Amino acid sequence: MNELANPFCTRFIRPGAIRYRVAAGRHPLPFSAPLDEAAPLDEAAAAENFTRALLRPLVDTRRGLIIGPHGTGKSTLLQTLMPALQDRFPAVVVVSLHAPFAASGPLSRCRAQLKQTQRVLLGLQRLHCGGLLVVDGLEQLGTGGICRLRWRLRRGDRSLLATSHRPIIGFRELWRTELTPQLVISLTETLIAAANRDIADAVRTAVEKRGPERIDNLRDLWFDLYDVAQNAATQNAADAERGHPECGGCSPTAFTPQVGLDRCGSTAGVSTSCDNSLKPLESISRLP
Repeated sequence: MNELANPFCTRFIRPGAIRYRVAAGRHPLPFSAPLDEAAPLDEAAAAENFTRALLRPLVDTRRGLIIGPHGTGKSTLLQTLMPALQDRFPAVVVVSLHAPFAASGPLSRCRAQLKQTQRVLLGLQRLHCGGLLVVDGLEQLGTGGICRLRWRLRRGDRSLLATSHRPIIGFRELWRTELTPQLVISLTETLIAAANRDIADAVRTAVEKRGPERIDNLRDLWFDLYDVAQNAATQNAADAERGHPECGGCSPTAFTPQVGLDRCGSTAGVSTSCDNSLKPLESISRLP
């Protein structure tokens, strides 16, 4: 691990950085096609089996919806499915929508929804027949924008896969994302696997205090754990400078806290690569 990298900086927790995982013990696809029971049980085969079963009804109905609350993995699931989507459809356009911060009044919200709708319809226009439009955050369009999109979809042989916080009439629910205490712990442990022992212990203590069973937004949890890891690293470095042997500050897996270190893991004068967004954004792949 890069010594400057906080395990919870954006490059490690953005959608697609960690592959989507189905909660242990959950029935495979209650809202979709059944999984192949004869498929091997290794992780790679299970992931392929899951993807294949999820895409089956999308191909049939051409309007699929992934539903779940904030921070439960909807965008991550889209990124996990992206290679299979690009193989299955001749062209894929992805549009990521976000709630506008400035849209506080009714008029501002209407303007924001109109702007979001225009972005989605423009992406749909760029698709040829047989293509797929992926919309992350479909509920941001509002009722009017969703109706316009639904009407436009009828005019061409194009499919839609979207995420939403709620069911939407006219779209088939393919999957619901959810968090379990075991999943929260497992994903967090994945991020701190290469961290210094003291940093990992501080993170585990913070998660235990919050209670994994009460965590319903993994993204917000990891944003908070960024500060926990940063504070632990700062204390670790201070103890190491004072020569405390018990601090473990000389471990090669500890990252070095720096003034100006941001959530992307970059510092002034240090060149790092980071992508804060769902990728690809409004991009077309494999156009004929």
